[in-house]
Amino acid sequence: MLEMLLSSGVGIRIKEVSNLRIWHQLSKAPLALPLPPLYELDDGREVEHTQSEVYQHALVIYDILRSEYAFMSLLESAVEFDERLMLSKEWKATWKYLQADKVMRVGTDERAAFLQFYAIQGAQEKFDITRKAILNEFDVYDIFNSIQISRDGYDIHKVRLRNSFNAGVVIESLSIEGVQLINPLDEATACKEFHLSWLDWTSCVYSNNFKANVVAMQRLERIVSSHQSDAEQIHSEKKSKAK
Repeated sequence: MLEMLLSSGVGIRIKEVSNLRIWHQLSKAPLALPLPPLYELDDGREVEHTQSEVYQHALVIYDILRSEYAFMSLLESAVEFDERLMLSKEWKATWKYLQADKVMRVGTDERAAFLQFYAIQGAQEKFDITRKAILNEFDVYDIFNSIQISRDGYDIHKVRLRNSFNAGVVIESLSIEGVQLINPLDEATACKEFHLSWLDWTSCVYSNNFKANVVAMQRLERIVSSHQSDAEQIHSEKKSKAK
């Protein structure tokens, strides 16, 4: 466990948790993805108005609430502290107020509420806690970008594939307090390709640092393979034209 002293004076212990667990708990939250409004064309057809200001605003609110629910879930499963601190008169008064305030929609987990509304002070502390607890894009990108690979003398990360196409597949992303989680599907793919145990992966037997290295290496391997296939196809096309 990692120890951290908050600016409030509360000491906490942070343990690493599975991203899949956060996704699973978030799926139980009372949230519904906003749908774009419909408008009727001159010929009578109805189409979605995805650029509607009301719809775009609803999406922003949805993302904020989703992040808040996910962060509360993370606090419940990843953070430990001396619970005797919750016996203080100051906290008890705060807790009573929060329970009465229906706008806050505070859940029944007093531990998470103590951390969220009393112990943790400021966005930076939320960011630091989140980054320490979950497998995230920051750590993977640090490793991914540290290995220099070139194609024809150019940084392979910046070279566009000539024979690429968009399959139109979008994988749901999730950010908590400015920290983007690695999608569980990416984790499962990396775990499988490196012949690791998925049970050990999701049980956090492997450290987040180890998993970040695995995901980064899998992504590098995939991009190199894509560029090799791209180069082979270009070479094949040139040979065909030369005949």
